[in-house]
Formats: sequence, structure tokens, C-alpha cells
Amino acid sequence: GWLKDICDYPERYEMLRDRRIKLKNEKVVEQKYYKRLINSFIDCFNIKDSLGYNPNINKSVVLNGALIMYLVYLKIQNLGVDVIEVNTDGMIIKTDKTNNFKIREIVNGICERLNMSCDVDEITKISHRNTQSYCVEFADGSIKKIGTFGKMEDELLQTNSKRYLSECLINYYLNNDNDIMQGLMNVFLRNDPTY
Repeated sequence: GWLKDICDYPERYEMLRDRRIKLKNEKVVEQKYYKRLINSFIDCFNIKDSLGYNPNINKSVVLNGALIMYLVYLKIQNLGVDVIEVNTDGMIIKTDKTNNFKIREIVNGICERLNMSCDVDEITKISHRNTQSYCVEFADGSIKKIGTFGKMEDELLQTNSKRYLSECLINYYLNNDNDIMQGLMNVFLRNDPTY
């Protein structure tokens, strides 16, 4: 495929991809570093100083991802889904649990036809700002924080009021903290030594 046309050692990319998939299936946290490496590889096609500069490949990856997400949406839209978020490599939807099996069947069929793999996870709670900033709780109780939501525990919390709000929203929506204003004050007091 396209990788052999632009890369002297496509097996190195394939090794990284296969290693990431293996670690991801085993739920090993290091898989995220492999994901970043793979994403950086794709990003190189868009950097003018890169030996692999070819913006058409980068655009192709993005457009193909968007088309696949649109295909998924077209196939599931009549199942009473509400799209919460969609980007080039994922979609978060709200639907009645009775549709879960049918949705998984549709998604798996699309993946099979396109010779690709994907994950279908059940989310029980979500606090969402945008495509790059959200926090979800999965059916197994695990929590995934992305973007601003994922940076709440670092020392820079006190420098960004959005992070205060992010932490309060997580506590409110995911941890059943009923008093959001008191939660906001608690976060502020805990993280601002000058208060």
C-alpha cells in the first residue's frame, strides 16, 4: 500500500502498530506512547521540512477517517442515536441500551469490510467540553480523561480556571457530588495556596 511507496522500512511502522494493538488489547497503559508515535508518523506528512512531506497523504488519512465515521453514522442514525461527539477516529453516541447489539453488529460489519479494527465501548457517564477535552466513565467503572480533563492533577491546575471547572464537572457528573458550587470552592481552596 501507500506506506511502501513512501517509506524505506515500512515494517518498522507495522511493528509499532502491531505492538500498540497488542498492548491496547492487553489494556497496558504504555500503548498510549505507541499511539503518539504512530500519530507523529502520520503528522510528518504535513511538515514541510520532513523527509516524508506529502500533505495529500495526511489529508487522505483525515478524510478517510471522516468518511468512515460518516458511514457509521448513516448506518446507525435510524436506531435512535444522538451523536455527542465525532472526530476522524471515533464517535460518542447516546442510545437506548436495546440498540447496543445492533450498533456493534453494524460497526463490526463495516470494520470487516474495510479490513480494519475498532473498539466499541459502553460509556455510562460523560463530562464533555469538546473533541479534545472530555472525561468518560466506562461500564466497567474505569475512567478516561482527555485534554484539560486529563491535566487536572498536575501542578498547573491553579493557573487555569477552566481546569477548576473541569474537575468540578467530573465530580458533579461522574462522582455524584451534588453541590457544584461547594465543589468549585473545594477545588479552588485545595489548589491555591495563596487563598
